[in-house]
Amino acid sequence: MDLAGNSLTSDEADAIASAMTAPNIATDPVCCLRVESAKPPVVFRAQPRGPGEAGDIIVLRDAELPQHRTETFRVHVLPPEVPLRIAEKHGTFDGMSAEDSWRLIHEHRGKLSFESPEDESADERKNGKRTIKEPSTAKEIYTPYLPDPMVTRAVLVLPDGTGRIDMPAFDDLPRHMQGRELARSCSLVVRPGKTEVRARVTGRRVTLEVPRGRVQTIRIAAKLSADELSIAALARPEWHASSNGRKSQADIITRELTAAAAGGAAPLLAPSREIRIVHATQRPLTDPRFGRPLILPRALNTTTALLADDALQFDRPSTGRIDVYARWEDPIDDPNADRWRITQHEIHAGGVRIDDDDGKPLDPVEISEPARSPLSHDFGDTKHREVSYQAVATSRFVDFYPASLTGDPANVTRSSQPVTLHVPSTAPPASPDISYVVPTFRRNDSPPHAREAAIERTAEQIGEGLRVYMNRGWFSSGKGERLALVVATPRTPERLQQEVSSWGMNPLRISAPLPGPLQLKHVWGGAERFNDWSLDDGPVGLVIHDVHFSKTHGLPFADIEFLSQRSFMPFVRLALARYQEHAIDTCKLSRIVHADFVPLAPGRAVTVKKTGRANWSLTMRGYSYTEPGKSDNLTSVVQAHIEYMESALAGNAASWRPLGRPVTLTPSSVEPWRYHWTGRVRIDDRKFLSARWRRRLVIQEFELFGQTGSPDVPLAERSRLISAHSVKI
Repeated sequence: MDLAGNSLTSDEADAIASAMTAPNIATDPVCCLRVESAKPPVVFRAQPRGPGEAGDIIVLRDAELPQHRTETFRVHVLPPEVPLRIAEKHGTFDGMSAEDSWRLIHEHRGKLSFESPEDESADERKNGKRTIKEPSTAKEIYTPYLPDPMVTRAVLVLPDGTGRIDMPAFDDLPRHMQGRELARSCSLVVRPGKTEVRARVTGRRVTLEVPRGRVQTIRIAAKLSADELSIAALARPEWHASSNGRKSQADIITRELTAAAAGGAAPLLAPSREIRIVHATQRPLTDPRFGRPLILPRALNTTTALLADDALQFDRPSTGRIDVYARWEDPIDDPNADRWRITQHEIHAGGVRIDDDDGKPLDPVEISEPARSPLSHDFGDTKHREVSYQAVATSRFVDFYPASLTGDPANVTRSSQPVTLHVPSTAPPASPDISYVVPTFRRNDSPPHAREAAIERTAEQIGEGLRVYMNRGWFSSGKGERLALVVATPRTPERLQQEVSSWGMNPLRISAPLPGPLQLKHVWGGAERFNDWSLDDGPVGLVIHDVHFSKTHGLPFADIEFLSQRSFMPFVRLALARYQEHAIDTCKLSRIVHADFVPLAPGRAVTVKKTGRANWSLTMRGYSYTEPGKSDNLTSVVQAHIEYMESALAGNAASWRPLGRPVTLTPSSVEPWRYHWTGRVRIDDRKFLSARWRRRLVIQEFELFGQTGSPDVPLAERSRLISAHSVKI
């Protein structure tokens, strides 16, 4: 035919056509080649779409409540639709009458509808086009359109190319449907699996098993045989020979294409359709767990902390996000409050989205800078805190569950066991603000056995202690702030002697000498000790003491004790500093301050022995002093007297009353500077020996002032009380 109008007339064409039956006139047969590729098979759902499902996404749902579960999912797989011209190229209508071919075309002008029924147009309903709506719950469906004759079956390619499954043939029609239908579907059923993806073929159904908490991508492509490729231009040797000019190479390319097309691996001939299979879990499969958590080193005066863990454990495929929550307590010493108080804090320290790669989300190498760290959290100050961190893993599949379930985060998360880390202080503590220092002592009363108690009792006063009261405003560096006593060690240089604690003998009394300058070895106890703490000018010793709060005085305090000394009430000047164990280097110790000189209380031991029904002897022992130019026995004065109260008033200390006059004990020196004070007491009124009355013996020691004065002057006016004891008798 000549489009310009120069064609033959009908009579001329008929004459030529009749003459072409002769062998010498007929042309050689020409094969109509197909240059179009075969479209991938169609996936049509047999179940309604759920949350998060769109396009070629199939979702299984593992949930705690049955109404949220999807335990199996089925789809129909059909051959793709082709235009009429391609169907005619394949000879679909060969050997059919005009009426039969028209009927076949008319019956296969329908479609698969992926829309809701109300989206169907009025023209389609009027013309009676066969439309199959999604989802279709039928066991199998027949193509309402002209299927691609080249695509007679499909091949299923498992994830990462681990295997290929030949699906049932589309043109395997029941006998009663042959001639009326052209192709029917096969089913792909997705079910829960164990540890790996597995597939099996049963009849016209392919069952695919997918492990929990995993996302797998499969491909479905047309499986093309050599016969089906005979009409494809890309699969013919002459096509490739014309492009490279070498027939041998063209044959190799053709064979490779044919083999690839049979396995669904020839995208030029038969591109594949990717189907994403999601086996969603309501929660991550495992609890997150810290491996080696740490707080990255903090810089001076910074308020931000960086949490890192290069061994954080969690189930990556089922975890979409990890959040970390921080909880801690802050001790507060408010001067306007009557006591210390504890405040509770909880913050969202940060979170990180989990990608599919193998990176470590909290690797300290990757998040060494605050701007790059997902867990950089600001406390607002430089204080030390003991923080409990807890990791919370959120399911990767939140979008595949209804909002009624995911609205509560507790339904889609798993939490780790808390780990406690110290966030160190980044600034030195403030210097201690000393209010006053007083001598202290401990009591150690006996006897150990009740039978002996009726005959002999002992009471011991262990002195050599000081209590340091400080003004309010403790915890300048946060939790765990303590008081440090700074003392010399044998390695402390001379230039530091004025900075450390020191002691000296009582200047008004003659007593045993001290064992040398005050050093670390002379200090008893302490929560922690350091032999060589480095200051700018050299090493010193530190004795760390816990700080408590006195409800009676309304002040924080710490008790410091020294080893017992023979010297009488030596004076001590304390060098003190605040100490924060959990602080960065150079910020553990505050500036040193000094207290006033304070004497140590003497140690004393008292023994009371019953010598008769109303008589007792007593002895007090301990180191004391003499006055310059006086007798060795002229030392402190010790008096004893008996007190009584009614037994019914037990517990009321104000009810004690003196009984008789006090007795002055006689001192005697048993060794240099060590004295025994002895005496006897008795109860003259026998009525006080009955069970109606409670009795105690009170022993008081007085240090005389510089001038002893007249004996007529009351002892309280010419001395001061330095020790007191009470023993039940």
